[in-house]
Amino acid sequence: MTTRDYSAFMISLIILQLSSLLPPAQQQELVLGPDTYSDYQQQVIELSTSAEYSNQQLSSLRPQLEEADELAALLPYATATQAKLIAVLGAGCNGDSLLADALLQLAVRSHTLDVRLACLLAPLDVPPHFLPVLACLALTSHIDFSLRAVACARLIEHKYYSAWPLAKAMLLTGTASDAATPHRFPDWQRTGRYELPKRLLTIMLQQHFATTSGFQLNFEANSPWAVQEQQVATIDEHIKSIAPIRQRHHHLPSWLRLSSSKLKAAPQARQLLDY
Repeated sequence: MTTRDYSAFMISLIILQLSSLLPPAQQQELVLGPDTYSDYQQQVIELSTSAEYSNQQLSSLRPQLEEADELAALLPYATATQAKLIAVLGAGCNGDSLLADALLQLAVRSHTLDVRLACLLAPLDVPPHFLPVLACLALTSHIDFSLRAVACARLIEHKYYSAWPLAKAMLLTGTASDAATPHRFPDWQRTGRYELPKRLLTIMLQQHFATTSGFQLNFEANSPWAVQEQQVATIDEHIKSIAPIRQRHHHLPSWLRLSSSKLKAAPQARQLLDY
């Protein structure tokens, strides 16, 4: 088996394992085809064949009311290109919508990294019943570092600051502190190129703290190591000052499945979710 074949096999195995923690899809299974597409769905499919999209084209296809449900119905059958376009069109959708559910389901099930990233980033928020699978996603070694960083940030958005040690290790990757104090989490590939995961994590944390506490989070992924370490230390002090908040999500079916899960990541995932 070649290295590429082995990686593909591992990704397939991981997706199969993580799918056991997904909540049931809200979207009913439909048989879609050229004869059953709505006018709106057809417009989205046609735009996906373009080499590039203008802001005007994207704005004109931003979903209105029932059109968001039509995007959700289209997503399970979409190509990678169509799925990324749907994620862009649906960006900012509410977490309790059919569209957000379809996007988050695909973020876990897809084999294509940029599809997974686009789908995980698109919803405005993530419902609590998706957090167990995202905690395991953030802890899985064979998953891309950027995707793991976004999954971790989604936990912190729900004020699970028990996930901060993982986010902190991610931000310190490649610095002197990283080399001197190895973290206890399943590691990520050490490529020397960490800007994208760090920037995605930083942006999501900045948005979270700006709206919840007014804290102005500063972190620059390309700054010298010492500066990065000092910036992380400042964030660390702020998070330590936040009073712990006990959430009431443990009764949800996906959380109960995590409690009994035999997945390798499950014990640490429960720690990230503070139970």
